Amino acid sequence: MQTYTLCLDRTNWQHGQKDINFLVLSIAWEGCSIPIFWELLPKKSNSNSQERIDLMIRCLEVIPADKIECLLADREFIGIKWFQWLMDNNIRFRLRIKGNTPVIGNSGKQIKAWQLFSHLRIGCQETWMTRRTVAGLSLHIGAHRSLKGLLIVVSPNQPDNMVKDYYRRWSIEVLFANLKSHGFDLESTHITDPEKLKKLMAVMAIAVLWCLRVGHWKHGPYNQLPLLSHWRPEKCLFRYGLDLLRRSLKNDFTRQERLFFELLQVLSPTYIGEHYKVVSPPSFRPECL
Repeated sequence: MQTYTLCLDRTNWQHGQKDINFLVLSIAWEGCSIPIFWELLPKKSNSNSQERIDLMIRCLEVIPADKIECLLADREFIGIKWFQWLMDNNIRFRLRIKGNTPVIGNSGKQIKAWQLFSHLRIGCQETWMTRRTVAGLSLHIGAHRSLKGLLIVVSPNQPDNMVKDYYRRWSIEVLFANLKSHGFDLESTHITDPEKLKKLMAVMAIAVLWCLRVGHWKHGPYNQLPLLSHWRPEKCLFRYGLDLLRRSLKNDFTRQERLFFELLQVLSPTYIGEHYKVVSPPSFRPECL
């Protein structure tokens, strides 16, 4: 059975005096992620537990809990009510917590989460295979120390790869970069009406998916892209796809017409072409369309 890794995060910007703040749920795929549900928050600050729960309820109507490999989110997405709801609905997660989160230590006394891993050296990681009481809940806890500091992750189950799994959350940061400065320049829109912004995000979601699929169709999986001397590919699949779509649309369209319609077919969930073998994300109709 195919399962999906979900990422939850916010992206925001300001137009004049208007704060635009999207809460976005996406599916991680091929080094990026694809938006599937979103909500425009009526504030510039972080979402609360109920707003996240409402978004996940919409998701569960399309993707049942047993098809969710795990949910990934940064340390701003915390809260006992939120954690408990995920556990009650059998949604596996790897969520980062703050270093000062209360944890019951080996002595049975309450300590701060970072103190469990104060011995970790840079480049090392550790996962507690037995559950700990974290913020009043029974959870597995693990950490990795990098040059940037200590990253602490909690999960209700399957702790073996919880820290490694969490790092896939970066795919939603790549998505936001592609929506903004590295791709569609979403921040330059002058639209401020909430309903129109939601529809614009729906168009962006389809465009991101199209670029990723075209890049995959042309160059194969992300992990098979040739690497440069700094051990990174020259471009990501999104950029390869976007560049090819641009080329098919500019200059003399009659000469590029065949290419454009072939790329249009790539967007179809039933299309299988050269290089292109992928299990599509779940099909759905955005509520705002």
